[in-house]
Amino acid sequence: MSSISIKCELFAGTDINEACSGLVGVANRVGVLCEAKFNDVFLWARPGDDPGEIVRDYGKQMDSKYKVKIAQHRRL
Repeated sequence: MSSISIKCELFAGTDINEACSGLVGVANRVGVLCEAKFNDVFLWARPGDDPGEIVRDYGKQMDSKYKVKIAQHRRL
C-alpha cells in the first residue's frame, strides 16, 4: 500500500451509494487510498474495495457513539 492518500470532496446531495462507488472508482484508477467526509463519517476507499461493504459499514458507523467515525471495507 502506498504511503499517500487523496482527499476528495463530494457534491451536496450525493447519495451514499454513489459516493462509495465513485471513491472506489478513483482509488482503483490512481492506486491509493481515497478519503471523503459524508455526514460526519469519513469514507475510506482502497483499490479493490467493494463499495457495498463501505455503505454497510457507513450505516454501522452512523449508529456508533464514537466521535471519530470511519467507514471502510473491513477485510479479515
